[in-house]
Amino acid sequence: MRLQSARKSASQVLRTQGIRSMSLMFLIMLLLSLLLPSRAAAAANIYFAQTAQGANNGADCADAYAYNDGNNGINKSVNWVPGNTLHICGTISVGQGVNVITAQASGSSGNPITIKFEPGAIINSPYFGNGGNSGINLSGQSFITIDGGNTGNATGPGGDVPPVYWTGGLIQNYANGSSGQNNCPGIANTWAGACTNYYGGSNTSTIIQANGSNNITIENLGPCVVAVVTGGNFQNGAPGEACIQFSGSNVTITNNQFVWDGIGIDNTNYGNVTNTVISNNYFTEQGWALGCAGANVTNTNYQFYGNWLHNFDGWTQTGAHVNGIHCYDGSGGGIASFYLYNNAFDGNQGTSGWTTWVYLESNGPGDNWDNNTGTLYAFNNVLVDSVGLGNGMIQTGGGVNHMIAYNSFWGCQGNGCAAAGSGAVDKCLQIGGTGTNVIGNAFIHCGQFMTADPHSGQTPSIGTFDYNVYGTAQAGTPFWQLNGTSQSTFSGWQSACGCDAHSRSGNDNLTAALSGITNLGVISSGYIGMEWGQNLSGNATGLMAALGSGTTAGNTVTPSPRPGGSCSTQGSSSCWNVGAYNGSSGSAGPPPAPTDLIASVE
Repeated sequence: MRLQSARKSASQVLRTQGIRSMSLMFLIMLLLSLLLPSRAAAAANIYFAQTAQGANNGADCADAYAYNDGNNGINKSVNWVPGNTLHICGTISVGQGVNVITAQASGSSGNPITIKFEPGAIINSPYFGNGGNSGINLSGQSFITIDGGNTGNATGPGGDVPPVYWTGGLIQNYANGSSGQNNCPGIANTWAGACTNYYGGSNTSTIIQANGSNNITIENLGPCVVAVVTGGNFQNGAPGEACIQFSGSNVTITNNQFVWDGIGIDNTNYGNVTNTVISNNYFTEQGWALGCAGANVTNTNYQFYGNWLHNFDGWTQTGAHVNGIHCYDGSGGGIASFYLYNNAFDGNQGTSGWTTWVYLESNGPGDNWDNNTGTLYAFNNVLVDSVGLGNGMIQTGGGVNHMIAYNSFWGCQGNGCAAAGSGAVDKCLQIGGTGTNVIGNAFIHCGQFMTADPHSGQTPSIGTFDYNVYGTAQAGTPFWQLNGTSQSTFSGWQSACGCDAHSRSGNDNLTAALSGITNLGVISSGYIGMEWGQNLSGNATGLMAALGSGTTAGNTVTPSPRPGGSCSTQGSSSCWNVGAYNGSSGSAGPPPAPTDLIASVE
């Protein structure tokens, strides 16, 4: 009996301890569930289409809710929960000036709300409005991603044929353009639809608007179409006809296609913000690819890289002053730091109506460059002029210590443009501000290699200006102009500026064509800039890390790493190849210089 009683007591003790242990574990799990809510439990995938589909429960495209469902539609606040993904299925088409999506809440860090286009999805209208009537309105909300769903490269392979087909979703005005044409996308997206000029008065159009929004990502969309203006029957509509309009910090716009837009990306009211990233996009037939400006505010770490800007001839017929990039300001403030690299600017520019590819304007003291304290870092860009630009392909306005390094400039004198032989200016580089550094650039077929621009209120000056290569130039215009200095021979320029001591030219009077470099800056054996550039490995850090490799030419080629170390003797393997491309310097040494080459090597 005593043994049985002892066993019973032991069993009761074990049961009591087990219950206590289970209770303790339950309490711990309960506390953890309260303190660390499950991310997966909060996130949901909800699907939307033009009309209700299948079971009408939003579980997938086959059972999607109608986008405007009174209880479950995409604009109902219950769907706007951090971590949720709102899927777009098929074609959602609305009337003129009608909004489709308006963000009802913000996501959170690590849990953005995502608007995801399923394959082939389209949001369109004859003509979206602006503000609350834009196609997608994210204004005032943050931590939101728009994902077009494309898994490929927006700029297409090869760098020679513009991409035509698209596997992701798109959003567009399907009938807005020059009246009388039948080349608008049309509601069926056949690009045979009738065009109507909806522009005029207060009729401006924005496809995606995100003003006052931070931590926004817009990716994998295309083509974004605002207005097809291949005819002249369209007003000066570049401002106000935008695919994306935004202001805010930590905005990323990447891997999208912009086709037929007044302004592809309108950031002309950017506010005091930082870390804007515009990368690896394809722009064609734009009034401006990018517009950026701010009044008495500052933008820091503005990044525009890996973009391909190609064929901008359409908007030249509208009276718009066409630009690749146009940044400006009218009342102080401006850009504190702008990183422009790995882009390609090329193709058909039409015959007139242009300002330039990169127009960083300055119409008064310090405008656009943070009261003359801002800096441009432009490197690894390929710029080709086909029209005869009256402004430099890169024009900097004011600022301080700009870095213009390892770019390839190819003027229209080598492209058979209408200005060739006419003594047209055809400027390649136009600098403003003080202490501008111009290192390792290739200047080919320019009407003018470089001119200084004093209207920023500063007297322009140069810092390091060396290790460049110069090809032919158009007679009739001074090839270099810096304040009171005007020179049209290489030796005269070297002497007058006290610079370019390590640079090279085809010959002294700039009439010798260079071999081994194409009009897109691609280099090969025989190029005199091979292994002739300063090694800037020490500068290839942080936001300039991409300088350590050659260009991606608008994300169309894989970059080749540049050598490390230093260039103590030009012609050695540690010296960099001059221009945007690194290429291959497989020869034993640089090619022999032309007999009339004038260069000084220390």
